[in-house]
Amino acid sequence: MDRSRGAVFAAVALLVALPVAAQQGEAPPEMSPEEAAATAAWEAAATPGPEHERLAGMAGEWALTVSMWMQPGAEPVVSQASASRRMILGGRYLEEEVTGEFMGTEFVGRGLSGYDNVTGRHWGTWVDSASTALMESAGTWDEATSSLVMEGSYSDPMTGARVPFRSVLKVVSPDEEVYTSWETRDGQEVKTMEIVSRRK
Repeated sequence: MDRSRGAVFAAVALLVALPVAAQQGEAPPEMSPEEAAATAAWEAAATPGPEHERLAGMAGEWALTVSMWMQPGAEPVVSQASASRRMILGGRYLEEEVTGEFMGTEFVGRGLSGYDNVTGRHWGTWVDSASTALMESAGTWDEATSSLVMEGSYSDPMTGARVPFRSVLKVVSPDEEVYTSWETRDGQEVKTMEIVSRRK
C-alpha cells in the first residue's frame, strides 16, 4: 500500500474512532502530518455546506404540472403529478419521489440530488417505472438566474445511441419552480419537457 493511500485509510479510521474516544473520555490518537491533512480533507468533503442548505429549501410536498413534447412542434401532453422531497443522511442529499399518471398509466419516479464538495458540482440521478435505466446528470448553480443548469445523456430505447440532454431548474420563489429540459437529436436541440412545481 502506498503512503498516500495509507494516510487516507488512517484518516477514515480516525474519523470513526474520534467520536468513540470522546464518548469514552479517552484522548484522541495522535496523527502524523499526512494523517491530519487527510482527515481535514475528508471532513471538508463530508460536511454539508451552503449548497446543501439550498437543496434543503426544495424539500417538502409539491404539486406538479407536467408538459411533454413527443414530437417537435406538436402540442404537449399535459398531466398532473405530486412530488415528495426530503433531505437524507444528515442533510447531504435530497431524495425525491414523484407519483402521477401518464397517458392512462401510473407513473412513479425517484431522484437523488446532491452537491459534491470535492468537484464543486451538483449531480442528480433518476429512475422511474417507464424505464430500467439510470439517468445521471451534473452541472452548476447559476446565481444570476437562480437556476440549476445540468447536462447528461441517456440511451435511446429505439437505437441504443446516447442522447444528450440539458435541463434548467429555475427557482422562481421558495414555493414555485420551473424545470425545463431539451434533447439534442441530429445536431438540433429540441424542448421535450416542462414541469411547473408549486408547494402544497
